[in-house]
Amino acid sequence: GRYRVVDVESDQPVNCHLETRGKWPEHYLSFVAQDIPSFGYRCYRIEQVSQEQSPEEPGKPSTTLENEVYHLEIDTKSGAVRSLIEKRTGRAFVHQGEAAGFNQFFHRSGETLLHTRLEACVLDSNRLFDRLVVRMAFEHGTLCTNYILYHGVPWLELLNAVNRTASHEPQCSWFSFPLAGDGHRWVYD
Repeated sequence: GRYRVVDVESDQPVNCHLETRGKWPEHYLSFVAQDIPSFGYRCYRIEQVSQEQSPEEPGKPSTTLENEVYHLEIDTKSGAVRSLIEKRTGRAFVHQGEAAGFNQFFHRSGETLLHTRLEACVLDSNRLFDRLVVRMAFEHGTLCTNYILYHGVPWLELLNAVNRTASHEPQCSWFSFPLAGDGHRWVYD
């Protein structure tokens, strides 16, 4: 069925998104809880709605993602983030001129550094967030990265999923994150 989230105090609906993921169908209902007092809480009610869910539009090819706060651009050669700009101030978060890009993936098998190739960049949107899905391939596997920008929220969510085939050779993988400048607050979950 279809669900909606309602702020109990104001009795107003809140934008939400229902997603099914995983081998075993797992359902995730996401929403942004706003105006939560310090050391406090806010109550939300989940209601089942009987109307049919409108079909979501399929994603479209894109190498950029933006909301009211940020503008993000992907480098089509490496699959890394070329730029991440805070729109209000023009502040750049990605250090330019580095040998490795922001969130660039590297994989070494034995003594060989394997190259990745970009397979797809797809933008999809819903009432809660916009998501850019970047798919990369390398000799021993694939990488799927989700960049998520929530509407009206100063938060970039970055999810990397690496799938590798088994090998008897020693292997290692890593990501690079060359950050620009001072005065930024970085939070890793």
